[in-house]
Amino acid sequence: MQTLARGAAALFVLSLSLAVASPASAQESKPFSIDDLVRLSRVSEAAQSPDGRYVLYTQRDTDFEANKGRTDLWQVEVGVADAKPMRLTQNEANDTSGRWSPDGKRIYFLSTRSGSSQVWRLDRSGGEAMQVTRLPVDVGAFEVSPRGDRLVVSLEVFADCADLDCTAKRVGETEKSKQSGMAFDRVFVRHWGSWMDGRQNTLYSLALDATGAVTGNPVSLTARLDADVPSRPFGGTEEFSFSPDGSKVAFAARLKGKSEPWSTNFDVYEVPVDGSAQPRNLTADNEAWDTQPAWSPDGQWLAWLAMSRPTYEADRFELKLRNVKSGETRRVTRDWDHSVGAFQFTRDGRRAIANADRLGQHALFAVDLKSGKLLWESTLGTTRDQAPFPMWLPLGSPNLGGSIATAGGVVFIGATTDQFVRGFDAQSGEEIWSARLPYTANATPVTYRLRRDGRQFLVVAAGGHGWSEPGDTLVAFALPER
Repeated sequence: MQTLARGAAALFVLSLSLAVASPASAQESKPFSIDDLVRLSRVSEAAQSPDGRYVLYTQRDTDFEANKGRTDLWQVEVGVADAKPMRLTQNEANDTSGRWSPDGKRIYFLSTRSGSSQVWRLDRSGGEAMQVTRLPVDVGAFEVSPRGDRLVVSLEVFADCADLDCTAKRVGETEKSKQSGMAFDRVFVRHWGSWMDGRQNTLYSLALDATGAVTGNPVSLTARLDADVPSRPFGGTEEFSFSPDGSKVAFAARLKGKSEPWSTNFDVYEVPVDGSAQPRNLTADNEAWDTQPAWSPDGQWLAWLAMSRPTYEADRFELKLRNVKSGETRRVTRDWDHSVGAFQFTRDGRRAIANADRLGQHALFAVDLKSGKLLWESTLGTTRDQAPFPMWLPLGSPNLGGSIATAGGVVFIGATTDQFVRGFDAQSGEEIWSARLPYTANATPVTYRLRRDGRQFLVVAAGGHGWSEPGDTLVAFALPER
């Protein structure tokens, strides 16, 4: 990859805006109303194509007259002046969660067009969407193997059912029953707003043939565990991940038993993606919370976030690192007085970029994974968009979203309450570039190049949030042409 060097300050805005109509863009100025807010299109789930040429995303639009929302997949070609977003799906059903195949020839996504939530695919060469999974139960979340030969999907199933048809039959009978009472022999009965009905989230593996179609039967990866994977009610794909070679899946799970409501004992497990062995608990020695497993780019290390005090869910998260070959585990940030919120490996696998709260501020950190040494920290964000001038102070600000590290040693992040995207030197932590955005950017940026000798681009979704004006904009930046 052509690197983003310290000349990143020379980045300039290449393109800005999605071609979506909203009342906020009307020619006649008027007060912003709740109707305007509801009618705004919303962009999420941005994903770059393997060749870096396109950004795939989900867009939600509201049919005000029908009193419902709908979601479709869109793509935009970046690096082309005045590129127009292209709608890829236009079905009455909801289409979400777009994922590229590793070769970029197919797009996998979730859709309800068959009557239930299933995985579908679009071939980039053209044609209609093809249904990939035809399971009797809904697919809740999924990921595509780095080799493109498997899917891992999350399904809600009854643990005592031998197959998926059993779960589907029992759910159908319950829906038709005139009785609504339920008996519970353990808690949770309800977790926040999610009622328990006896089903649990379970990971299954599905093999794909050369055409991207499912072959064979689904293989359960976590059914032997009395646990939800992902966790309820807020867990997602951040709780499971493929190894870089596609042979294993690491996931976080908490065993239920009789003590789930007061237990924080999530563990990180590892399981072969073909289900040839049972899940292996990698963190059994820690009775506190272990979660968000992520593999190093070369697959030699597995990292995750861990607490140390059992049953105390407000404990500090620290970063742990396990040598995949030897099994040796180290507490990388044990000497920190900060709780890691999110992290990612740099491309060389030698450092981790993390964000954490510090003295009422939200800061970005770089950690040497070998020594655990804090290489640098940088206060992230200002009060510019929360206070009048001259109270624009570099105190750090709340944020939603992660960072991305380039091979050239630049870390980009935009997820702050002020309307900026910033670039930091990964070696020193110095802020070397920033740009004003039309709205706050509560999403992880993506970066890529178009050709081996082509330009490199940075794309960030500026969608706003509860503390700022809502928006629906993608912004792209580019290095100057040579």
